[in-house]
This record gives sequence, C-alpha cells and structure tokens, in this order.
Amino acid sequence: MNDSTHKAQAMIETWQGQQETALIEVFENSSKIITYDALYQDIQEQVRWLKQVDAKSVALLLDNSAKWVIYDLACLLTQTLCTPIPTYFSKAQTEHALLQSQAD
Repeated sequence: MNDSTHKAQAMIETWQGQQETALIEVFENSSKIITYDALYQDIQEQVRWLKQVDAKSVALLLDNSAKWVIYDLACLLTQTLCTPIPTYFSKAQTEHALLQSQAD
C-alpha cells in the first residue's frame, strides 16, 4: 500500500461512527443526506466486494453521484485501477474506453 493510500485509509477510518453529514445527494424532487458513518459503511462494503472478485481494474459508468464517490474511494483503498466513463459518451466511445481500460 502506498503512502497516499495509507493516508486515505486513515482518514476514512475516522468516519466510522460519525453522524455528521458527509454528502447531500440532490435528485429532481428530493435529496438524500449521507452521514460519514454511512459513507464509511458503503465504502467498506465495496472494498469487500472488490477483494472478493479480485478486481484489478474497473470501469465506472455513472453520473457524478454519491455512488461514484463510494466506488472511487473503495478502488483507492484496494489499489484497484478505476476508469470513470462519462454517461454522455456515445456507445462507440464507451466501448473504446472499456477496451482500453482492460476492466475486469
């Protein structure tokens, strides 16, 4: 684990049990408040999944969202290469990005 991963892990560990608002996800007609503890738990769930499937490289086809943050941080903690693919990409661009990313 490299130094930046260690620092990220240490920071994320401090979120466990904290009930303060970490993120507010805004939708068309509603919003969702995500606490630091909930964010921590969601990240840990994705870390477990990435380890279980032994992923070395993943591609994320998501809009900017809490889910994107969770997956990205889980990839950082597991040192899994993470390639974000914008949802506005054409089918050809998406296929090219997936091929180039060598996602598992």
